[in-house]
Amino acid sequence: MSISAQDVKALREKTGAGMMDCKKALSECKGDFDEAIKYLREKGMFQARKRMDRTAEEGLIQTYISSDRKTAAIVELNCETDFVAKTDDFQKLAGQISTAVAVDNPAPDAWQSMKIENSTVGDSLIALTAKLGENIQLRRFKRYESKNGIFDAYVHAGSKLAVLIELKISQDSLEAIELGHDLAMQVAAANPIAVRPEEITSEEINKELEIYRIQARNEGKPEKVIDIIAEGRLNKYYQDVCLLEQPFVKEQKIKVKEHIAAFTKETGIEFDVIRFDRFGIGGN
Repeated sequence: MSISAQDVKALREKTGAGMMDCKKALSECKGDFDEAIKYLREKGMFQARKRMDRTAEEGLIQTYISSDRKTAAIVELNCETDFVAKTDDFQKLAGQISTAVAVDNPAPDAWQSMKIENSTVGDSLIALTAKLGENIQLRRFKRYESKNGIFDAYVHAGSKLAVLIELKISQDSLEAIELGHDLAMQVAAANPIAVRPEEITSEEINKELEIYRIQARNEGKPEKVIDIIAEGRLNKYYQDVCLLEQPFVKEQKIKVKEHIAAFTKETGIEFDVIRFDRFGIGGN
């Protein structure tokens, strides 16, 4: 039967497959458009699976926050090259997946069956792998709900690094949201591991103290001051790894907690950081 150029073009636009592949699919399926899509999908799945052993080290981080700011998600979608990471198709899929994670709240091993448009996340990854010719993988994701706070996000230029932060504020205001965004930026730049010292495990603290004691002894310090020196260095450790103890990114002479206290005194708005999460491409 005769296959029109318009049909071939329409099938190509729908599937992203090559012109000759589209023409062959229509011929094999006797002009049936849906069957031709299935034919190409099956072929594409085979080609996609052959690419699954390639290393996917590029990609982007995508965040999602619900309209009431009570639900949030963050995902890392990987590919092989930065070129593919910048394509509209790749970025669209990352956005769809982050939304699906927030809405569906999938179990860690059930994400492939999440619905997006007329497909699933698993099938969409395979289809896009076939279309773009690169291994595309959902590396990790997290979803959060807030009972007493709201979420904000910071995505660094290039979308290789992103932060979700949960805030507790007594009054929703532009000033409070701006401060929360500044702190999300700080998390991205300074990479703390906790909000406050109380969140550091006793095991980690004891490990740090022992290291500082050994350092002090190696420096020849008297035994009677070893513990005092170790405690002093532990405080410096807190300033490195705890968000509230770090120098504020926009005013390095004061700590974050001091800036928050000044903000509350000036505005009357109670403000606190509940938690944060920081995703960077290839990170843990």
